Amino acid sequence: LDSAASELISRGEPCENLMFVDRIGALRLPNSIVVDCTASEEVVAQYEAILNASIPIVTPNKKAQSGEQERFVRLKRTARKRGVEFLY
Repeated sequence: LDSAASELISRGEPCENLMFVDRIGALRLPNSIVVDCTASEEVVAQYEAILNASIPIVTPNKKAQSGEQERFVRLKRTARKRGVEFLY
């Protein structure tokens, strides 16, 4: 733990949201899941891409469920189509 921050700085790489979604989708790791513990609209904007990568989402973030109805329906439809969970 003492060197965690310096390791991230020296060996880590900047990550944009779309890059993160592409990376986790490309890894094709079994049993992957995204847990969103934010209240960020920016993260919610990535939900459809995450679900399209066949990665389930679990979140207490209410932005996707309390925003526009069309987006919520689209997310539920995408999860069903990809056979993954979208739990909130």
